[in-house]
Amino acid sequence: MDSALDGSEETLSRVFISVRHPQKEHTMAKYMIKASYSPDGIKGVMAKGGSARAEAIGKLATGVGGTVESVYFSFGTDDLFAIVDAPSHEAMAAIAGAVGQTGALSKYETVVLLTPAQIDDAANMTIDYTPPGS
Repeated sequence: MDSALDGSEETLSRVFISVRHPQKEHTMAKYMIKASYSPDGIKGVMAKGGSARAEAIGKLATGVGGTVESVYFSFGTDDLFAIVDAPSHEAMAAIAGAVGQTGALSKYETVVLLTPAQIDDAANMTIDYTPPGS
């Protein structure tokens, strides 16, 4: 089994990945892309195959400085799920814009993924908030 998909605690806590560059260190966040193809989009997938689509998604991620952990096709409401490591929300917005304007998809959503440790950190933050009407 691919260690990136083994479900171990190490894998689950690996949402932020440190990438070392000669001049700087950059932290990448993990995102899930959920997409549904338009009729023309699914025709393209069926004509060239799923592997060609996975390769295209990999090139897309690489173009913004990211990587693809996995790509899955599915039945139901969504046709595709991809787990992507990207350097910023802006990079993922650029991907969404590039893909969305093609008309190949009928639905596209980017989900920011967080580790259990990140949720622990959030739960331990003190928030000063007054609800409306209080």
